[in-house]
Amino acid sequence: MKIVSPEEFREILSSGKKFSLPELTIKYKKRNQVDPRLGLVVSKKKFLSAVARNFLKRKAREAFRLMQAELPPWDYLVLFQDKALEARAQDLTKLLERAFRDLGKDVAKA
Repeated sequence: MKIVSPEEFREILSSGKKFSLPELTIKYKKRNQVDPRLGLVVSKKKFLSAVARNFLKRKAREAFRLMQAELPPWDYLVLFQDKALEARAQDLTKLLERAFRDLGKDVAKA
């Protein structure tokens, strides 16, 4: 499932908890639903090319899809940093999967 409404994005950005890596930041917030949801923020200012923005979104969606069964039913908002494109495609996929795995462990403890 996707987070689509601007209000939900604002709510997660303002009051969500944060998990950071040099390449990306994941903001997350608990909610009372069955499935986790994903939202993506890929700035046109940081990533001028639409190809680059779509590449990052595609990699994030795939990593989330693979880890979705292990994640608690919270809202997750991925914000990419400038360094995200410096990683190779395989490394970016592994980085995202590791981030979601580590985040899932942290969230399960909360």
